[in-house]
Order: sequence, then structure tokens, then C-alpha cells
Amino acid sequence: MTTMGWNGTPSYSKSSPDLGREQRDILVRLVHDSDPNVRSAAAESVSKLAVPLDASVYDLIAHDTDPRVRSALLFADVVPLEVRARLAAVLAGDSNSSVLDAFDTFVMSKAWTAESAPLDPSFIPALEARRKNSVKPFMTPNNTVAVMTLCARLARSREGLKAVAKWAVEDRSPQLEDVAVSQMRERINKIAPPPLPGRRIVQPSAVNIEIDPEDWVPMLEIERHRFDEVSSVGWVLVRLDLDLSSRFLPIAADSGRGVRMRLDALDVAANGPDPKVGELLHSILADPSWRDGGIKGPDQDLVTEIASSLSSAAGKKAIVDMLADRSIPDLLLSAATVGVTKSRDPDVEEANAILSRGLGVPWNTVVIAKALKVAARIPEQGGEYWLARAAHDAGVYSLAFDLIGEGRDPRYLSLLQDALSATISVENVARGKYQAAALNALTRYFDQRAANLILDVAGNTSSADLRDECFKALETIRKYQQEKGRWKEERISTEAWNASVNDLITLLDDKTPAVRAQAVRGLATLGAIQEMPRVVRMLKDTDESVRKAADEALGILNAPKKD
Repeated sequence: MTTMGWNGTPSYSKSSPDLGREQRDILVRLVHDSDPNVRSAAAESVSKLAVPLDASVYDLIAHDTDPRVRSALLFADVVPLEVRARLAAVLAGDSNSSVLDAFDTFVMSKAWTAESAPLDPSFIPALEARRKNSVKPFMTPNNTVAVMTLCARLARSREGLKAVAKWAVEDRSPQLEDVAVSQMRERINKIAPPPLPGRRIVQPSAVNIEIDPEDWVPMLEIERHRFDEVSSVGWVLVRLDLDLSSRFLPIAADSGRGVRMRLDALDVAANGPDPKVGELLHSILADPSWRDGGIKGPDQDLVTEIASSLSSAAGKKAIVDMLADRSIPDLLLSAATVGVTKSRDPDVEEANAILSRGLGVPWNTVVIAKALKVAARIPEQGGEYWLARAAHDAGVYSLAFDLIGEGRDPRYLSLLQDALSATISVENVARGKYQAAALNALTRYFDQRAANLILDVAGNTSSADLRDECFKALETIRKYQQEKGRWKEERISTEAWNASVNDLITLLDDKTPAVRAQAVRGLATLGAIQEMPRVVRMLKDTDESVRKAADEALGILNAPKKD
């Protein structure tokens, strides 16, 4: 005979009696007997039947005043699943300890049955009632493993995961949190790629949007408590287009939490347009615990990511304020600046702030480069000062000289001359390498002032290598000037030729035949092949001398060119 097991799966019993209607009616009457011993025996017999009875009979047994009777149905596989789940909820709330003992024994016996199969969610009310029953604690040191196994099976379903997460939060139970987190991660692995190396966040690129967002909401409560371990669920929720700012901003704002937990929370919240993100990022980066815990690569990556999500206005305010805050470590401040300037160049105020804080310290050179390029365009607004300082910085001197050479501003000529002298040196930079960068910048001026300075350096230096490089630079300037002059002459010649052709075309319409004839001959002399259609039309001129001139001109224009 086939019956339904605890999981809603079929179970088979060869020994259960298959009674007829008359015998079953007798058992039903005995269940109503006034003698509790009779009712207990009848309930025991009912639990062994292979054919289910009416649900009202099971309700009657479950609410009997005798605990022996009430607990008789716990192991009755014949009872339909939905009825058994309802009866289990009733028994889980029982005030008799012997009934609870029987319930617990039953539950623990089921914990190890088909462990990989999910526990039917219809039993959630029963476990909820047992958990809240104050007569006797449900989880004890002796049965913790069994309870966790049972909850793990329950959490394999959507409804079960919500329930276990809810219980974990309400009970502040680390064991239940472990169960919920483990099941949550298992589900995330099925709908999203694995985390990036060294990161705790799941890549939000392949999430199945068909999953109900509400499935994940209970996990947010656990994230409030153990955010740094389960932050991947936040990214899943982001991909499901849930508004998470209101949920995660309080975590980021809680100074009592760890800085990495707060930073992770802000990373999820930053996907919304909340204006507080920039302020909270400032607050987190200024936390003194960064100095105690050390700053790691993933920390800097996360700061960059959050900063890059800020709008231009919010990013400017945040970065200018943070750059003025000396309590923020340089590594984190550099990472934030990289994020803010990731998709745009800094403005003048930002560039001045970046250079004021970052020049001369081990910062991201990309950010410094962007700021220096802005400074190079505004020498009158402090740019001259910043490029001069950068030219003496071992980390960015080469970039500074490149920008000076590109801009060709005469204000830097004396700086370049000094850089080529024997008295200037920069720590940790070879003199020859430094002078080569300065000489290259000076050469790119390509004018007489630069040539005069280079000649002066060549005549005064004691370095044969530098003198040779100076002569090479002078030759480069000479060739540039020579080519510039040649192209200028060619340009003038071309312009004059075009003007002459245009004037001759105008004369083709002159009233005087002699003028028209000379104009046609002139086009032939200049080799204006592109004007041959006009010359052809002159073959139909009313004057014979013009027609003859046109015929001669076409002969010249059509003649093959001599090499």
C-alpha cells in the first residue's frame, strides 16, 4: 500500500492493516470514547491504517486532552501531507512536555531521511510553533546538528529560505545564519558567475531576472548583521532592480560597524542616486581604524568603484572635501580620486586640490597626469607653479616636461635652462635621464629662443654626452625650420597659381576677342588641366582667333607630360 511521506514523496508499508469500512467506523467511535486508555489505543491503531480517514478524525485526536493520544499521529504516514502539516503545527505548540518530546523525536528522525531533498514548506508553521514554544527549548546542545540539518533541507525551497533567514534574525542564531547564508550562496551560484578573484562581490552580469526579488529580501536582515560575508546577495538584488539605498545606507552610516562592512554596504547603496553616498564615503575613509587594519587592494578597488558611481556634482564636492581632509590615508584618497575622474577630466578646482594633496606622494600617476594636463592649460591660474613643482618630482618629471614641450609657453624656458645645468638634480633620477627629458621639451619649441638656450648649454656644459645631444637637438630645430620654410614657399606658390587661374577664367568672358584668346593661352601655359572643359567650350567662340587659341591650348594640355 502506497502512502505519502514527510517530504510529500510516496512511502510503502506492507504490514499496515487495510480495514474495511465497518472496522474503520468502529475505530472512529473508539476515538470518541471517554476512557483515555481506549482513545490512546484507538489512536495508535489509526496511525497504523493504510487507508486515510476523514480529516476531522485526525483533528480530534490531535486536540485530545491526553498527551498519549495527541502524539499518536506523529509517525502516521497514512495521514495526508496537508493534514499532517496542520496537525504538526498544533502539536508543536503543545504545553505537554511529553508531546513535545515525541514531536522532537519525530522531527529529528526525519532530519536524516533523504538529506538532499527539500523539506516540504507546509511544515514551516509547525517548526515556527515549536521554535516559539517556551515549555521546552527546541534546539539543545544534543540536537543542534539535527536541527541544522532539518533547517538546511527546509531552506532549499524559496519559502523555507525566507523562514530560516527570519528565524536567524529573530533568534540571533549564528547556526541558523550559517544555514541561510550557505543556501543563499548555493542559489546565487546557480544564477550568477563566481566572484572575481580577491573580491567578495558576485559579478552582476548573468543574473536570472525571472527569480522573484522577494526571495532575497529576508537575507538583507542577515546582511545587516554579517554583511561582509554575504554581500553578494546585494548585487543580486541590484540586478533585480530593487531600491536598496534605504536598506544599506544605515549600515554604511553605522560607525559602530567595521569599515569594510560599511564600505561593502555603501557599494550596494551606491547603485541608487542618493546624495548621501559621497558624504558617507568621506566618513568611512576618514575612519582611523584603516591605519590599524591595513589597506588592501580590494579595499582600494571598492573605493574606486563607489566613487565612480557619483554624479559629476556629487563627485566634485566629495573629492574636494576629502582632499582637504588629512585624516584620510593617501592610498584610499588616491583610489577615490581615480573613481571620480574615471570618466572625465578634473576641473580647475579639482586639479588644484589633487596636485596640492597628491604631488610628491605615491599616488596613482593617471590621476596626477590628468590634473597636470589641466594645470598646463591654465598657467595664469596656478598651472605654472604646479608644472614647475612636477618637473622636480621623481614620479612625474617626465610628464611635466612633455606637457611643457607640448604647450611651448615661454614662461618655462628658464625652468628648462636650469634643468639642463649642472647644478640641478632630482633625487632617485639619473642626471642624464633628467636632462634628456628637459632637452626634449626645449627642442619642441622649434624656435630661435630655444636654439639660443641650447647653444648656450652646449657651450657651457662639461658633459660630452650632453653636448652631443644639444647638437642633435639644434639639428632637429634647423631641419624643422628648413622644412617649415619650404612648405611655406610651396604654400605661397600654390596660392599664387590658384589666384592666376581664377583670374584667367574670369577673362574668358571678356568682350575683347584678343583678351579671351590670351586667357585661353594663359590656362595652357599654367597647365590648368582641370579647366579643360572651359577651354573646349571656347572652340565655339564667335571669333576665329579665339577658336584657334583654344585649339592650340588643348594641344598643350593634352600633350603627355615629360619626366
